[in-house]
Amino acid sequence: MMLLGRMLASAVALVTGLAGATAFASEPQCWQYKVQPAVTPVMERFTEFHQLLLLIFTLITVPSFKLLYLFDVVQKADMTFKAIGNQWYWTDQSMLI
Repeated sequence: MMLLGRMLASAVALVTGLAGATAFASEPQCWQYKVQPAVTPVMERFTEFHQLLLLIFTLITVPSFKLLYLFDVVQKADMTFKAIGNQWYWTDQSMLI
């Protein structure tokens, strides 16, 4: 019976120690763009994939600024088309300017 009590106490101490060890793990920081340090090979691959996607998204976003700026510039139109949606049909009112 004494041996069973020691084993139970050892198991409780082990579980408590393991649960407490997670408190010392790396914590997320404000404005952190990387994931936390990997422990398993799967997480290492996920981290590499995350960094690759971050690079691709950044490159796509940077060339798109020129396109967004061009959309902001409105040229004078030669013709204006005005369509009015009614409940059951469309009305066409074209105006030449």
